[in-house]
Amino acid sequence: MKVGDIKIEAIKLMFTNYSFDMAIEDLQRMISDENYGSYIVNMNGAISRALDRIENACVVPTKSRLITDDELTVGTHFSRFDLSKIEDLFVIDRVSAEYANGEYDGSASYELEGNELLLEKANADYRIIYYPKLKTMDDTVQDTDEMWLPDNIARLIPYFIKGDLYQEEEPNLAADARNIFEACLDDLKAQTQSKQNYIYQVYRME
Repeated sequence: MKVGDIKIEAIKLMFTNYSFDMAIEDLQRMISDENYGSYIVNMNGAISRALDRIENACVVPTKSRLITDDELTVGTHFSRFDLSKIEDLFVIDRVSAEYANGEYDGSASYELEGNELLLEKANADYRIIYYPKLKTMDDTVQDTDEMWLPDNIARLIPYFIKGDLYQEEEPNLAADARNIFEACLDDLKAQTQSKQNYIYQVYRME
């Protein structure tokens, strides 16, 4: 789904009587339209705020990062890892550990001390599973660019745009749109948590 597609869907939600089948290349021309122009020029900011909300909701697919031995500072009881080494880290979901004796812990214990991750000092391969930071809208983003989100999440952004930009003109419609957006985020979060609970396990190789 392209950035321009999100804007078009937002226009369709905001102006239900709009009968013209818009294309992405029509967006720039429509900025000069007094009916739609003020909304279109403010959509980049609304999309950025939607991305902030999606990031905070922790519903995007997680990423994983293997910690190599040379990245650990080994102490008496704990090994420390500098989290600034993961540039797109937003928040840790969990840490997995694969031990040399064949054990696997999908949710290994850890502590946070400032920007350092403290792990049990053990003969194990640790992997951080985390939610990434999301790229925001800036001057380099074009309407023809692919949105950097899965389509099922990107399709929710038009509801946020409507809720954001319609607050003064149509507060009731804006509130309804924002409620739909938030409810869909809640559904996505519930699905994510269900999958995570399924893979939290510890097993031993015989």
